[in-house]
Amino acid sequence: MIGYILIEIFAVRLGWLPTGGWGETRDLILPVTAFALYPMALMARYTRASMLEVSYADYVRMGRARGLSESRIVLRYILRTGLIPLVTIMGPNIPGILTGSIFIEATFALPGLGAYFTTASLHRDYPLIMALVLIVAVLWGTLYILSDITYALLDPRVRLDGLSR
Repeated sequence: MIGYILIEIFAVRLGWLPTGGWGETRDLILPVTAFALYPMALMARYTRASMLEVSYADYVRMGRARGLSESRIVLRYILRTGLIPLVTIMGPNIPGILTGSIFIEATFALPGLGAYFTTASLHRDYPLIMALVLIVAVLWGTLYILSDITYALLDPRVRLDGLSR
């Protein structure tokens, strides 16, 4: 939906950017903007909420009471702990973003996996559909594992050897 609004404003009414295609850098401005707005807003919202929540924790107040600089408090205490929910959200969100590229590619006439998936669906090419679904499933599983590992690296309370019990 946002892609069509961007096309209407910046391509049709203002005439600043092309409606789609592939080649020049300016051809990618609208698709990248449409593609990135939702994930950026989601990440900004979660980052702000978790940073505000962590900034009122006791250990942050203790760091301020000890006289640590605000930049050190933010980098060492608030950011490290505040990024944990962001990693939890970002890992599974990346395959969702890549899967959503089907709509962006269709809206802006871009080549990519989304175009292959659409073409395979229209032509009932079942092996290609299964291969693309398998690629997305493997990507999804891999990113879940990577987000769990990153979560364990950021949060010392989480241990990776808990699965061996």
